[in-house]
Amino acid sequence: MSVRGLSDGPVHHVPIHRMAIDVGWVIVTASLAGAACGDARGGGGAEVDGAGGSGGTEVSAVGGTAGSGGAGSVGPDFGCVGKPAEPPVASESEAEVTLRFSYFESLDQVHVLSGATVEACLRDDPTCETPIATAEESPSLGLYTLTVPISETGFDGSFHVTSPATVPFARFAESPLVGDFVDDYEVIDSPASLAETLTAADLTLDPGRGLAFIFVLDCKGGSARGATVSLEGGDELTSVHNMDASGLYVDPSATALGDFGLALAMNVPASPVRARVTTPTGEVFESRPFQPIEQGEVYVWVAPTTVLRD
Repeated sequence: MSVRGLSDGPVHHVPIHRMAIDVGWVIVTASLAGAACGDARGGGGAEVDGAGGSGGTEVSAVGGTAGSGGAGSVGPDFGCVGKPAEPPVASESEAEVTLRFSYFESLDQVHVLSGATVEACLRDDPTCETPIATAEESPSLGLYTLTVPISETGFDGSFHVTSPATVPFARFAESPLVGDFVDDYEVIDSPASLAETLTAADLTLDPGRGLAFIFVLDCKGGSARGATVSLEGGDELTSVHNMDASGLYVDPSATALGDFGLALAMNVPASPVRARVTTPTGEVFESRPFQPIEQGEVYVWVAPTTVLRD
């Protein structure tokens, strides 16, 4: 399976609100979300064909839908909405972060991303004008490692990726990073693959605008299917669309999040915004602020347990 933003297989990322392990930066995999789902953005389970494009590893075409016993088999848990999580406390002054990236050459071909520039940026520098750390790369694996300084309340900035093979990219996680972190796999769009997704939905990214893929979790780290997403800080050109079970295409008939819990915010202005989530029974929770990249994409995670620091 190839997942937009997430990986499949074993549980690699353990949210501190789900199992009391000091991981800090909360990223959830498709399997942790209860999803034996088909394809979406992230990719670790597709068959490897052999040497491929940039970096060497090519992953075969993706296909399929949510499997039995997946995200659709258990209803989401929103019982913690309105009950703020205890902010994590950092025990060290810095954290080592290892990130692994691949990219879509097209929506049916994924390659290891090598030769990219990966930088850490403070929360008050959402466009990463002044990076605080730059990653060292292990090119054959697409691994990027960097050390970020953290305060007692953690590192709550972002990571930005620049590469000729991809659109401009940044990732914003659910809660501040308070310790070392290893992220197994994320897949970034190339201009061609992003065009596939947008063209299929008859969407156009306007000049000076950006887009965000918003991953919404429930209280236990599962898919928040059935919830709806809006954007605070958008304008009349901004629109939000629910993605299908593959995570690769917009579902034009969906009025709420599907099994994968993924929404696409289009034509977001280049200023701080928040994702606002409304559960099927009317409870509301929000993401931490994030800022899109002009003509690029950001990945944002939001859950009822999100630690908000204004």
